[in-house]
Amino acid sequence: MMTAYTEYALFSGGHDSLVATHIASQSPRFGGVIHLNTGIGIEETREFVRKVCHDFGWPLYEYYARRRNGMPIYDDMCLRLGMPGGPKAHSSQYHVLKEEGLEKAVSELRSGARAIILVSGIRKSESVRRMRNAISVPVREELDKHRIWTAPILDMGAIDVENYMREHHLPENLVVRLLHRSGECLCGALARPEELQEIALWYPAIAKRIRSLERA
Repeated sequence: MMTAYTEYALFSGGHDSLVATHIASQSPRFGGVIHLNTGIGIEETREFVRKVCHDFGWPLYEYYARRRNGMPIYDDMCLRLGMPGGPKAHSSQYHVLKEEGLEKAVSELRSGARAIILVSGIRKSESVRRMRNAISVPVREELDKHRIWTAPILDMGAIDVENYMREHHLPENLVVRLLHRSGECLCGALARPEELQEIALWYPAIAKRIRSLERA
């Protein structure tokens, strides 16, 4: 039986993480929401996260990716190392844009407890890559990092997520409807070549920034 650690939901702004967060919020040990602001995402998604947390009364803890050389760390890495591409680049981008913030969140929020519980919106059917990944399990302990991962919607399908949102009157993120993802991280490490064109169609300002980095 799991020790009664405090639970914090990781809410990216996508619909999967929204449903997982709503489920987590029903628990008496729910402590709030963690949002990792990568610095290279769509601002409308960040605003969606903030509004949803405000409307539902969920405490929000937003952690920002650090800056280096006077600019967002993503921009600095692109200018020094080139645009990221492939699984190896994804690992380094994840560490800098998300893992560092997550480590800080755990350090600040566990308040001396051995660990905190992190609630993820991962689903097995979301992608082939995740289905084969070791993270696709209901509970995963990382006690050396003072955290325990749970995945309450692991076995849900996309239709299950939509039905849950309708049943509980959860708001839609327009970014998800337009881009079919939350857009909270656009590092591009695992992106399809045409994705930037899709982003440019609906969110030209962030596409312009990425293209400027490519040219530089």
